[in-house]
Amino acid sequence: MSTPSPTTDADRTRALVDRAAIHRSLRRYAQGVDQRQWDVFRSAFAPGATVAVPGWIEGSVSVDRFVELLSGAFDDIRLSGQHHLANTRIVFAAADPAAEAADPAAAPATLTPRPLAARVVTEFLAVNAERASADADDRRVRTQVSGGLQVDDFERHGDDWLIRHRVLVRKNDDLTEAELTPDRIALLAGAARNPVSAGL
Repeated sequence: MSTPSPTTDADRTRALVDRAAIHRSLRRYAQGVDQRQWDVFRSAFAPGATVAVPGWIEGSVSVDRFVELLSGAFDDIRLSGQHHLANTRIVFAAADPAAEAADPAAAPATLTPRPLAARVVTEFLAVNAERASADADDRRVRTQVSGGLQVDDFERHGDDWLIRHRVLVRKNDDLTEAELTPDRIALLAGAARNPVSAGL
């Protein structure tokens, strides 16, 4: 893959628009999974997209299966989650002139052909809090801090950019446990479904 160099102001503007669309999808994924808003989460993915998590999931799974794994028994003890997205590198694939000609969102003849795919690598830090057990009276809370890479193959759908395949690679993983008061536990659980973000 290589990133074609924009040659005109219009090319540069369109490249910025494409990059902004990719960042929006990255953030829809993070907000959706953290707030458990699965419609927002799914909107980051292209139809038929897959996810792989080496060391946790064998092979690749569909987005629906990934949601099942995240929202199943795990949510019985989950209190909250928070993804921090850091450095992102976007490398656009060279455009296919034949596909470009058939694409209604393609560039006018005066512009450089518009890419249809991109490899996107994002550094992330995730902080998740969960109860030590399913016992509601258990005050032990485990905090997992993990960092790594989101390695994504994006594809363009009209003016939107969606994830076709994601590989989550962990670089580090740390787990601590502490006993918290019921009020603090309730605060953590409430923040995960903050009414300010609910229903958006």
